[in-house]
Amino acid sequence: MTKTGQPRDMPVFFKRIATALLIVASLSATPLAGQQVSRKPFGDSLSRYHQERRRTYDLEHILLNLTLDERQKTVSGSTTLTLRPLNPGLEAVEIDSAELKIRSITQPDGSHLNWQENDGKLHIHLPAPADPSDTITLTIAFDGKPRKGLYFIGPDAADDAAYPDKPVQIWSQGEVEDSHYWFPIYDYPNDKATSEGYYTVNADYMVISNGRLIGVEEHPAERTKTYHWKQEVPHSTYLTSVVVGKFEKYVERAGDLPVEYYVPPGTGRERALRSFRETPHAIRFFSEKIGIPYPYPKYAQVAVRDFVFGGMENISATTLTDRTLHDDSSEPQINSVDLVTHELAHQWFGDLLTCANWDHIWLNEGFATYWADLYREYRFGEQEYRYSLFKAEARYLEEDRQRYRRPMVTSYYTDPLDLFDRTTYEKGALVLDMLRYVLDDEKFFATMTHYAKAHQAGNVTTDDLRKAAEEVSGRDMGWFFTQWTTKAGYPELEITQQWNESTRTVHLVVEQKQLLDEQTPLFRMPVDVEFITSAGRSRRRIEFAHPRDEFDFPLDSQPLITRFDPEHRILATMRFPKTVAELIYQLKNDPSVVGRVWAIDQLVQTEKSGEIVPALRQTLVGDSFWGVREAAAKGLAEIKTVAAREALAEALHDRDARVRQASIRALGSFRKDGKAAKIAAAALNKDRNTFVAAEAALAIGKIQAKDAKKMLRQAVNRSSDQDVVRRFSLRGLGELGDKKEWDTVVPWITYSKYPETRMAAVDALLKLGDHQDSRTAAKLIALVDDPDFYVKQYAIYALAEGNFQQGRAVLIKSAQTALDSRVRRSARIALERLAPSRAPEPISDADTTELRLPRVPMPQVPFAAAP
Repeated sequence: MTKTGQPRDMPVFFKRIATALLIVASLSATPLAGQQVSRKPFGDSLSRYHQERRRTYDLEHILLNLTLDERQKTVSGSTTLTLRPLNPGLEAVEIDSAELKIRSITQPDGSHLNWQENDGKLHIHLPAPADPSDTITLTIAFDGKPRKGLYFIGPDAADDAAYPDKPVQIWSQGEVEDSHYWFPIYDYPNDKATSEGYYTVNADYMVISNGRLIGVEEHPAERTKTYHWKQEVPHSTYLTSVVVGKFEKYVERAGDLPVEYYVPPGTGRERALRSFRETPHAIRFFSEKIGIPYPYPKYAQVAVRDFVFGGMENISATTLTDRTLHDDSSEPQINSVDLVTHELAHQWFGDLLTCANWDHIWLNEGFATYWADLYREYRFGEQEYRYSLFKAEARYLEEDRQRYRRPMVTSYYTDPLDLFDRTTYEKGALVLDMLRYVLDDEKFFATMTHYAKAHQAGNVTTDDLRKAAEEVSGRDMGWFFTQWTTKAGYPELEITQQWNESTRTVHLVVEQKQLLDEQTPLFRMPVDVEFITSAGRSRRRIEFAHPRDEFDFPLDSQPLITRFDPEHRILATMRFPKTVAELIYQLKNDPSVVGRVWAIDQLVQTEKSGEIVPALRQTLVGDSFWGVREAAAKGLAEIKTVAAREALAEALHDRDARVRQASIRALGSFRKDGKAAKIAAAALNKDRNTFVAAEAALAIGKIQAKDAKKMLRQAVNRSSDQDVVRRFSLRGLGELGDKKEWDTVVPWITYSKYPETRMAAVDALLKLGDHQDSRTAAKLIALVDDPDFYVKQYAIYALAEGNFQQGRAVLIKSAQTALDSRVRRSARIALERLAPSRAPEPISDADTTELRLPRVPMPQVPFAAAP
């Protein structure tokens, strides 16, 4: 499942909201590298330890016979469950069912069974005790009007409908345990069954579901159709999916496998393939690399409206937000590669192999995140792969420093969705990359194949992966999995070196500085150290395992660069003091993208010298990799000299729009600089890339340019792909700080506007009105009950960010009664921030278009660009 948010080159929606909500949850400032700081613990007052659900039967087959009524927003029909007892003497069967009206429960012979309902469970009494040799078949007739699990989308009912063109759709979302809100079922991941569904819908609509389409029966008199779908590979029940609506369908093939794309009418083939074109390549890559051919009869991707996540890996039929569809003018800042490959990887890791309980959700999400990165390596090269993991590490570290620290595998949480965070996604991917490093490529991929084949169509825990690694490598891997999965944190390294000319030896000291506690250990890891001297390169592998480890390396001459962990394979922070000359040499000569970016970061933190700007300028206009050029632009933003401004202006001719956008963003830090303002104005009017133009609008506001108000008011009325220019322009008006612009901004929060634009307007209002502004408070309070999930979440953030004490009552209500656990948690965190003893913390002015995150932390959001 992709939330956010994130996953990333597009999907997951909103770096801005991700950053904002991180800071809502933040209780302490980010520590300096090497500074011992205890981390906030995971969980809250409602958290507890959860045990894996105990099964009393094996669910073998699910048959759904349902009528889905888009007008009444109802589901009715029956669920027929075939199961076998796991132990002798089973007297009753427990089935999950919430907010459904049960009409009857019968056996195949027509006899009725007695049942009781209690706390979301059906307790069905069998006529006689049953044994494992017995097959039990239960047909549960029911109807309901689901509030979750199954979503009914369409134009608003009122005559003055806010979204009159919204398509009529019905779609399901079962993860984590929401399937039982639309049909009675065993709703926990540790059982698997085959399934089929007969779905009767309005004759104008089509139905996409799991497995293969058996047939379609028309009912002209009733103006309905019945679609029959059958999924013959067993799956956990949260992966059961149905989507109903009008769609354009495009089909490609990966060998003989049909690869289907369903998109809203009017999308067109070109726009659809812009998002999904990598799918056949990725299917072939995953099939070969995992060692198991794609295991289902088709692969469908369906883009739907108002989806509550970025994507969901329903078995053989992934559901995606329609925001993944985009114009070429928004590329490369938005593209769907990571979303598409993340959800596709789940068809093996998550669907074919499924975590036995939510404690081990990283085996689904960390794997999908990492395999998306492996596809990036295969398709776009090692530099893109390593840079992707580097950015993933930065996101995980942000969570660890600002939100909480937790073990990757834990049973302690309030709701399972609490575990869908950067520890699960990003750290999970990084742990797999470290496992690859420790084992070597051959043994790592052999481990992946062995693990997948041994547990296909089954459930897994982390111990299954450990055993697979040990069986393939012949090595004890307990130490690795203990420190990286059941413990928390990472090494916080301080490295020093000293050259001894007389012995021609480098003395290297590696110290672990992390604060040790019951969850954060001393780490043991192998690591490469490379020395570049005038005679060439020399690489050694060492291992650190103690508070202080010391090593001596004989060399031919004093090293020009010492590259500790040269390919950045270890999840760690590193403090390694170097001179400006050494850092500039590294910036120019380090073959690693990550090493060059690290050198930029260190240079910016040093005392400024005349050598730094020329070095950054040379990197900005000359480095071969876009991410390094982007980092150079960010570094120049910290320096803010005339030479820095001129270098940034030069970079606006860069061939990569991400670099141009980063340069414009950097110019936004040149407050009251008329030349910077003119450069931004030119980019707003002339750059064809949507995000560069949009970033220019925001920069105009930050610079406080002359005529900024006029330019931004005009830009607010400019249409663009996904309303990006308008969104950035609204935030630009907020940066001006002129309270008179409140009336310009406030209409854009209205229900009827593009959802992301509404959130951008909220962001602007926060800067145009303070906590004593009753007008702003009233608007935000009203948005807490907004129909749009993400607007609701952003309003909750905004009430805390703006210290609007007037919002406490509505937040208390949301924390207690909201249907979605993410909303309840957001409200609890906001209330904590509004506590009288806590002053609001400022939101960082972070990179507004980092879109690689497959999922963002609380709350999860689909994906798209900032703001």
